[in-house]
Amino acid sequence: MTRNLLILAVIIAMTVLVFARMEHGSLCEMRLHVGKVEFAALLNYEDRS
Repeated sequence: MTRNLLILAVIIAMTVLVFARMEHGSLCEMRLHVGKVEFAALLNYEDRS
């Protein structure tokens, strides 16, 4: 379980880095099922310049 949490943290960190480099807004939802537990991350990025 700890290894899966670490993998999820790395995936979320990499996704945040990708969103930080984007010039336009975007929306992404990630879901990961580990046994009976479901991890979900919703990332929303909007350029307001």
